[in-house]
Amino acid sequence: MQEKDKPFPRYARDYFEQLLEQYMLLLNEQNAQPPAAIAAIIAKAKANPDDVNWADVFALETAYLYAVPDDRLEAELRLARDRYQSIVGNDAYADYLKSAPALPAPDDAKYNAKARAELLTLAERMRYIYTFVPPKEDKRNTLAMHAAIWTCAAAAVGLVIYWVLLLGWGITVATIVVVMFVGQMGGFISVQQRLQASAGVDPLFKELQLSNGWFSIVVIAPLTGAIFA
Repeated sequence: MQEKDKPFPRYARDYFEQLLEQYMLLLNEQNAQPPAAIAAIIAKAKANPDDVNWADVFALETAYLYAVPDDRLEAELRLARDRYQSIVGNDAYADYLKSAPALPAPDDAKYNAKARAELLTLAERMRYIYTFVPPKEDKRNTLAMHAAIWTCAAAAVGLVIYWVLLLGWGITVATIVVVMFVGQMGGFISVQQRLQASAGVDPLFKELQLSNGWFSIVVIAPLTGAIFA
């Protein structure tokens, strides 16, 4: 089973329920009804909560952002910006602010439309992260575990060879084995650094890279480390 095929996580279901409560409160304040597509999602969630998926969460979130009244847009946008900053970090957020169109003053007639557009843009950016970061992290953890198992197994074999050579053939050959073992450990540490170095990298690209480059990460790096040592 691939990472994307795992059951809908509990935290996502909780987020859906929170969004639904907020959305229904907004509609009650406005004496409005949800659009037909959103009403179908709500009905499905009530009839069978296990059928809720990320697409339903994102559709409901978009409907909620469109339902936010104009007098609450400024506060909602401030909250969304803080949330995005906490996800991507200060440096990436600073880059976003540099590229984002400047908003007019809150009393400007164009403010509401531009603020809502930025809200939708931030929501889209966060959706992308929510969708692809969890499987990327799962793949990275799996590769790190496989690399550790491979390295420990090779190290155990190396220790056996070391003692055999030390007792039977002398220290010179055994020293070569020790050097190879140290090189292998260096290759393993290099693998861990490569797996952790994902800041600023597109999560979907990183997942594809990890999924298709597992052999070079798990096997080749420690092996070449031993050979070059």
